[in-house]
Amino acid sequence: MTTSQRRLAQLSATCVALALAMPSTTLAAAVPPSPSRLAAATADVATAAIAREHIPGLQIAIIRNGQIVLVLGSPGGSRIITTVLQVIVNVVDHGMLPQEAVDAPRIHHQWLPDEIFAEPFALSSDTVQILTDQGYRVTVQAPWGAAEVVAVPHANATEHTRSQVADSAIEASLRSGFIYGAHDARRPAGSAIGY
Repeated sequence: MTTSQRRLAQLSATCVALALAMPSTTLAAAVPPSPSRLAAATADVATAAIAREHIPGLQIAIIRNGQIVLVLGSPGGSRIITTVLQVIVNVVDHGMLPQEAVDAPRIHHQWLPDEIFAEPFALSSDTVQILTDQGYRVTVQAPWGAAEVVAVPHANATEHTRSQVADSAIEASLRSGFIYGAHDARRPAGSAIGY
């Protein structure tokens, strides 16, 4: 297992643990469904209604050296954890700025149904072909979910600095002393506000 895969597994476990700790979260929504639970849900209408119960939202704060550096969250349903996790991975592992991390295309898989859902451009056509050849079912869907991020860079933060092109409209680094909000245009009614 590579370092990135280990980090991804740890973050995923942390997201699930945090989701379970929230009073408004149900166990059925935060933990992947078992095949027996899903089989019962498909056979019984009352159980299916319970299986559709969703997490109303998940908020996470990332703290480094005792200081909040990132606060993010997402509303509704079975894709919350993958939405939040992908934004964290985009910022931490891929060095994206918060808005880039929120805007990046997403993928989702939740065990059952055994299907990979991808937003347009999330997977290259050759990747989709390789997955299909290996027996996976890949479905491209319209963008989903919404993530809001507030980033608070500190004086010693360096992971969000990169070279800047002379005519770039986007600042190439986050400056200490400022609070940056990143809003997900997938759901235009939201906003990211920090103070």
